[in-house]
Amino acid sequence: MFFEAYEIVPDTGGAGRFRGGNGFVRRFRIEAESAQICLCADRHRTGPPGLAGGLAGQPASYILNPDSEGELPLPSKTPNIDMSKGTVVSLQSPGGGGYGHAGERDRARIAEDVANAYTSESAARKFYDYDPEPN
Repeated sequence: MFFEAYEIVPDTGGAGRFRGGNGFVRRFRIEAESAQICLCADRHRTGPPGLAGGLAGQPASYILNPDSEGELPLPSKTPNIDMSKGTVVSLQSPGGGGYGHAGERDRARIAEDVANAYTSESAARKFYDYDPEPN
């Protein structure tokens, strides 16, 4: 197998005074003539809940051949699935739930999250009422 990606997925952690940790994606391509995968995971329907006013993290996702005509979302628990050479598998973990109300998050931390691409500018505006260029 060849790993195409192993990276943090922005905006998957729940908003809060303390943002939930972002999930990550592992995407790999099958290089052998055939292979099998079996999933036994959780949190693909609902993300981890937030606490004390924090928002839930994004749910997990498991997809064969993402972003193609043959894209096939998978449930979190499967029997063995046969795959052929060239099949791409995307496994995205859920984001963690946030803690505390998003409006209480320190502005410097929001700016740092945006600068580090943990939170997109649009999500920062939506969940934290963040303006990168205050008047």
